[in-house]
Amino acid sequence: TPESMSDVADVLVVGAGPAGATLGYLLASAGLDTVVVDRADGPTVKVGESLLPEGVRLCKKMGLASELASGRFMPKHGAQFVLSSDGVRDRFVFAEALRASGAEIAYQVKRLDFDDMLVRHAESAGARVRWGFAVREVDLGSESEVGVRTAEGEHLRARYLVDASGQAHVLARQLGLRQPMSELRKVAMWSHFDGIPRDAGDAAGDITVLWSESGWFWLIPFPDGSTSVGVVGDPTVLDAAGGSDQERFDTLSAATPVHREFLAGRRQLAPIRRHADYSYRCGTTTGERFLLIGDASGFIDPIFSTGVFLAQSGAFRAAEMLVPPLSCGQLPDGEARRAFENHLNLGVRRYLGLVHRFYDGEFMNGVIRSRRRGQVRRALTSVLSGDVYDEANPLLRMGVFA
Repeated sequence: TPESMSDVADVLVVGAGPAGATLGYLLASAGLDTVVVDRADGPTVKVGESLLPEGVRLCKKMGLASELASGRFMPKHGAQFVLSSDGVRDRFVFAEALRASGAEIAYQVKRLDFDDMLVRHAESAGARVRWGFAVREVDLGSESEVGVRTAEGEHLRARYLVDASGQAHVLARQLGLRQPMSELRKVAMWSHFDGIPRDAGDAAGDITVLWSESGWFWLIPFPDGSTSVGVVGDPTVLDAAGGSDQERFDTLSAATPVHREFLAGRRQLAPIRRHADYSYRCGTTTGERFLLIGDASGFIDPIFSTGVFLAQSGAFRAAEMLVPPLSCGQLPDGEARRAFENHLNLGVRRYLGLVHRFYDGEFMNGVIRSRRRGQVRRALTSVLSGDVYDEANPLLRMGVFA
């Protein structure tokens, strides 16, 4: 209730998605009074349904291994890339990455279920979660606390604020930090379907990417037999395919024999959703009494399923920065804030380089057609697994994705 949150909390987290819920769990587990607020009435359907092995490793560190393996989520052993022009394909198996991290598989998750799991876990640690709290403005003017206020005049205060509000990027908008990446101006259209064919065995849970230079499809299978299918491309190209998003999606789904092989038998379970102009970064992600994590600090592109991983990775890094000083009544110093920013920016830069390579037709054709084995392939598999901080990885060491 509002009354139970009237005092000054240690940390106020805006947003109860993977970034906010993960951080809420970590902070509350460390004994900090943590309040998590979200404008929605509860977890919602979202894109970002394919987890990475490195993200699963973080979930296991939070004690969620048994919940992930409970059968609610689809085991994901690898990723398949298929050239839509002629059907040539290649499969990258996570177990073949350079180094074992204790998470050689990942999971395909319906985000409503996954986000609900994370929120309940945060609450079990003592985080106070408040739904239906839409932040209108943030007050950073006080020397001792920060505050947030809703349109209805409700007011919450804390010693420190974390913006994990996702694409709403509450604080980034207020402070003018949002910087769109015009070179990655894309549109995604997607829904859930039945009737999508799957491979046998371990490959049944793979994410499949149907690649072409005009736009690419993702296929993400779930245990109940349904599949998330989305198409991503330049808005001028996608919009030219029909008069409505449904018409565009149907036209693009039959663009080649390869598309029809994968998608002709689909039965649509929900209306087509559209997500546009999602690639952006923020000029800074920290201040004396605030920081931004997850999509609130920036989002690159859905192609390599980095959103949830970078959100949770940022939450772990934020907890490392916040817990020691706040537990002693202090604030993170400038050196700690710079280290936080540098760590997050390094991961974003490397993934951004990989995304640009992906949209280079020559690179993708070369990767898929060559089917090269050995150290280079294992190094690329590591990056696809989310292991972007391994300085021993030769691709990262040589700056291939700089």
